[in-house]
Amino acid sequence: MRDGGRLATITADLPDAERDIAMRAVQVVPDGARLAGLVQLLAQGVLTVAVADSFPLERAAAALTQARHGAHGSATVLRPSDSQHAASRR
Repeated sequence: MRDGGRLATITADLPDAERDIAMRAVQVVPDGARLAGLVQLLAQGVLTVAVADSFPLERAAAALTQARHGAHGSATVLRPSDSQHAASRR
């Protein structure tokens, strides 16, 4: 993020004040219909998401660390564990 830019975030990780970045907090609310629409756009290739890394759910703390300090502009993905994923397919 460039100095003097704007940032919308769901975290409390604020940039240094001397960078003069305008902050806006974003509140996330569940919206299954909207999520389904986004998934459809992803499947059609209309939207793309760059994924930096993928972690099993058991490593959520490591995923959060990656998201905070990893490649900016890329997603960090949490996935169900192999046993949870297999059970959900039954």
